Amino acid sequence: MQRTQYLYQKNIDLHPEWFLWENRWRLLSTELLRLTSDIYCLQEVEKDKVANFYEPLMVGHKGWKSAYAWRAENCNGEDNCSNNKQHDGCAVFWNPVMFDLIEEFVVYLNHSVPNLDRPNVAQILRLHHKTTKIEIIVVNTHILFNPKRGDIKLYQLAVIFANVKRIRTKNQPIIFCGDFNLEPDSLLYNFITEGEIDCTKSHCHPSTMSGQKRKNSNGYPLYCFSVPEKSGVSNNCTFICDEGNMVDTQKLCHPFIFESAYGNATFEGNKVISTYHSDQGNPDFMFYSVKSKVSVDENTKDVVERDLFLHRRLSLPDGYTLEKFCDPFPNEFTGSDHIPLYAEFFLP
Repeated sequence: MQRTQYLYQKNIDLHPEWFLWENRWRLLSTELLRLTSDIYCLQEVEKDKVANFYEPLMVGHKGWKSAYAWRAENCNGEDNCSNNKQHDGCAVFWNPVMFDLIEEFVVYLNHSVPNLDRPNVAQILRLHHKTTKIEIIVVNTHILFNPKRGDIKLYQLAVIFANVKRIRTKNQPIIFCGDFNLEPDSLLYNFITEGEIDCTKSHCHPSTMSGQKRKNSNGYPLYCFSVPEKSGVSNNCTFICDEGNMVDTQKLCHPFIFESAYGNATFEGNKVISTYHSDQGNPDFMFYSVKSKVSVDENTKDVVERDLFLHRRLSLPDGYTLEKFCDPFPNEFTGSDHIPLYAEFFLP
């Protein structure tokens, strides 16, 4: 929140006490305890708050295991990042009664080259479910915020997909969580859920690809995609040394079939939101891998699940409802500027 304080300035001026960490943590910790989940994926976790707040609550009190990944400046992918870490990052907590950690990976998305030079990060965990003996892959990330740089967001996603593809050796089910800083009706959302983005069929302007902005800014649309060579990622979102080619291409694709655990509208047809401050948006998602899916009509899909079955989810509100009943976030009732996503899955 420190980097985007302008989003909250009106509330900060009116209610500075809402932004004090002591007040925010009191509300955040209550929320974390009430949402009884076996896996938690958090973003914007401040490093200096881990030892005195997150670890005592999640590890000491709940008994969960933890893994962290810190954003890094002046980085080179997964190399030479240990001494350049910033003050915040991502965290995953899991219930050791239910899951054993097999392996943990940190994916640094900063390769210190144009179009991949921002200090974002992703976590990939292989977890073994003790009851069913099924292994799942959990991915947690916080993608670049800048609404004008959809091209960077696209290439960050490509790097994440390449790492997941390399790690996923047994067709394990995947849960892909995070603050993606994109909207549900955007080209980047469709890239995740449909498996490709084609600049011959869509207007791929970096300032509108994420759906956060509706009008083009300065610059030109992309007529081809070029994942920075230093990343080693091909145009089908795999590593060159594994498979695929690195060439400028009009279509970028990835090998996964993802569906969102959430719909994009309420039953009344109003757009749902997951963040509410000076603006409203729905940048947070929980995707999961499925066997197949077919569009029945504009608003309906026939989804065939395998190994991971969505049972239920905690619904999101629309903007009108929030404006009617509460102040922008954070406020006296919630310590975060985002609404938690909460879903229940079955493993066969």
